Amino acid sequence: MNPIRRFALVVLAVAVLAGTGGDARAMSFNCHAGSGNPYCVYGGKVTRLYINESGLILMYFEGAVDALLATNHGLACAQNQGAAKYQTTWGAADFIYSTLMTAKTSNQDISLQLRCAHGGTYLNIDRIWLE
Repeated sequence: MNPIRRFALVVLAVAVLAGTGGDARAMSFNCHAGSGNPYCVYGGKVTRLYINESGLILMYFEGAVDALLATNHGLACAQNQGAAKYQTTWGAADFIYSTLMTAKTSNQDISLQLRCAHGGTYLNIDRIWLE
């Protein structure tokens, strides 16, 4: 998706969400066994976004997450406790980035489903919801 279209999506989403205010719930982080395919769920705000020319998107949590909780559920990749990642070569990068940008600019809560990739230190964004 080209940058102009991505920007238009973000502007449209912000316009739709303007005035909704979002609730003031606290950050949450839980992990689940998931029938042999473990995952964690983060709920809260997007505090910072980072993207580089290699296509790495980092989304920073409101606070540190419990890496031990993730490890106990088989997700040993949660060594970085302050952020999750999405690699733009995975296919849905434009949608993920625009949704994260919308959440950031409108101060909306999001929910992320997070999983591990082999050899990584960040939990990977698998699914995203705007609350």
